[in-house]
Amino acid sequence: MQKGITWGGLIQLGSDASKTLQNAPWIAFFPILMLFLTVLSLNFAGDRLRTFFDVKETTL
Repeated sequence: MQKGITWGGLIQLGSDASKTLQNAPWIAFFPILMLFLTVLSLNFAGDRLRTFFDVKETTL
């Protein structure tokens, strides 16, 4: 099976050699940023869904 490109693989590629991270920090920065934004957006979506379906906060 072919190994695909993953965020974790890109982060590892950017942080493997200290010279790579010093010369080209964006190699690790952008995958970390995208992973952070994805987790943050899923967190916000989960909060909105919880608020929408929360029975205790609904008024009759």
